Amino acid sequence: RQMVFQFAAGRATLAPGDDAPAAGVPRSRIVFIAELGVLSKAELDSIMEACVAGE
Repeated sequence: RQMVFQFAAGRATLAPGDDAPAAGVPRSRIVFIAELGVLSKAELDSIMEACVAGE
């Protein structure tokens, strides 16, 4: 079953998702929302790279 996990301002929620994704659409996604110009793609890449298992 698809679930939606959201974390913002120190609060987390978990709720049932809508319909299953269409064919060819990834089943998992991470979305970052920030003020324009606050985070660069390079900074996000670095943060996510540090999260890879085994590091």
